[in-house]
Amino acid sequence: MKKICLLLTFCIAIVACTNQNVHDHKIVDKTDYSQFLSESKVELADNQESNASFWENKLKEEPRGYTFMQKLAVIKANQFEKTGKVEYLDQSDSLLLKANTFLQDNKRVSNYLSLSSNAITQHQFKSAYEYAEQASIRTEEKFAPYLMIFDAAMEIGEYEVAEEMLIRTQRNTSFDFLVRKSKFKDHIGDLDSAIILTEYAIKTLGENDSRKIWAQANLADMYGHAGELEKSYQKFLDVLDQKPDYLHALKGIAWLALSHDGNTEAAKEITQYLLTKTALPDAHLMMAEIATIEGKGKQKLEHLKAFEKEASKEKYKNMYNKYLASLYAEDFKMFEKAITIAKLEVKNRPTPMVYSLLAWVYEQKGEHKKALSIINEHVEGKTYEPEVIYQMAMIYASNNELSKAKKYLMEASQAWFELGPIKTKEINLKLAEI
Repeated sequence: MKKICLLLTFCIAIVACTNQNVHDHKIVDKTDYSQFLSESKVELADNQESNASFWENKLKEEPRGYTFMQKLAVIKANQFEKTGKVEYLDQSDSLLLKANTFLQDNKRVSNYLSLSSNAITQHQFKSAYEYAEQASIRTEEKFAPYLMIFDAAMEIGEYEVAEEMLIRTQRNTSFDFLVRKSKFKDHIGDLDSAIILTEYAIKTLGENDSRKIWAQANLADMYGHAGELEKSYQKFLDVLDQKPDYLHALKGIAWLALSHDGNTEAAKEITQYLLTKTALPDAHLMMAEIATIEGKGKQKLEHLKAFEKEASKEKYKNMYNKYLASLYAEDFKMFEKAITIAKLEVKNRPTPMVYSLLAWVYEQKGEHKKALSIINEHVEGKTYEPEVIYQMAMIYASNNELSKAKKYLMEASQAWFELGPIKTKEINLKLAEI
């Protein structure tokens, strides 16, 4: 009886703690964000289409005009950022590769760097690495190529190579160097330093530098990870004041509304707007999470199916493999399909995070020992990502390694904002069991 009373007390304490985290006060105010859901506020039309037509006409007049190809490639990449239509990236790549055929070897550097950047966006990380190396061997100025090698190396788990690139490129007044250094600090679990470095990096930029918006939105994300949610919210609003159609900032505000405020209506309103403004299927996952919280199973399934239908299209290449593997394992119970995708991800990017994905798929299939083996060999102690910590905790619990399970459950519970209300509830229930 005493044990039952203690368990009940513990459960009540967990619920109280969760409610305090999520409902102590509201951060998101509709009057702040609603203006950015208005057609009159957001300038949807810009001169990109006319610019594209201009350079396309130039190319018709001069089919060998490689500078026209390069300018058009940049516009196509920007069109992807704006619309989410992945075919624009393919068009950008084709233009850059064609331009290379008209250039001497040492004049191809900028094209290879752009190809590397596009490849990272498409989760073609090994190709990104190869393109960056191709740029590096064609120039004596190694700064930009080494930074692109850093980006690709981080994505494929070559962390020693990434760190070496930082050593070789150290310029403490360079924005491009500072944001890479910030990323590495975050990777090793030093989020405070990562934030300081990003804040300083932003100060190195001119007022009209196009990189400033991205950096400020990234900083808003980092504030959220650090639990500084009011600062995160205000920074997202600052971004939208400067660029009302910056959808990532709206997505950040929707997550604040859902994970901190427990305001599904605000999260839904913003996410439904996002669905109308980008071809990318990501927002369906958010809508599915909202439906889960609201207990609307039919709507959840509709959004998951809509996501799967779009994300599995060949044009996205590997962009959504992580999410598809989780979806097939957790919701659709298509375990062999999930395992195939997760193994492909491991082949392409053998990072602790991807190994954790593979372990999680086996865990969902009920192969707990196999999941544990992968965690022990490739994951534990090698990453600080909250989702991975959560997955490790659950895998240790199912293998009756309760000491480790409790340790990682407690660690994951501190990342309640990042993990969201669904996983937080699962963590609390599991803690109550052990």
